[in-house]
Amino acid sequence: MKMIDVLSLMAEGKIKKDTKLIVYDGSEEYSYRYSEICCTFFDEYSSRIECAFDIDEDFLNLEVELIEPIPKEYQLRLYEDDDLSYVVRSSYNSDFNYDLGSKMELCEFTTKFTQEEIDNDKFLRFVEKYGVKEEVEDNEID
Repeated sequence: MKMIDVLSLMAEGKIKKDTKLIVYDGSEEYSYRYSEICCTFFDEYSSRIECAFDIDEDFLNLEVELIEPIPKEYQLRLYEDDDLSYVVRSSYNSDFNYDLGSKMELCEFTTKFTQEEIDNDKFLRFVEKYGVKEEVEDNEID
């Protein structure tokens, strides 16, 4: 993908918050994150991409890679001090899709939900509102 394609996606509003941009400039590789508020990419030092490059023909034709952010996952449980009150969902379509248990995932059962899944499910929204919502750490091992 070329940088001009990224700018076209930006103009159409198709780049999500925290999307990672890898810019290959000859032998160098630069990494940036997209900010929806500022509508631009920032490096690790909070400098805008336009401060690092001249907007010219070479810049527009740079090879780049866009990496969409992985949605955060959450675990929900009814009681804060009960390690056996995590919401567990079966991947099978059945009348009894939810159960309570530990946060360990086994076979077709999951305890991790994205915010979109929570927002689109009445039961998960109820548990989010009245129970405990915990963000799943990236390095957490089942």
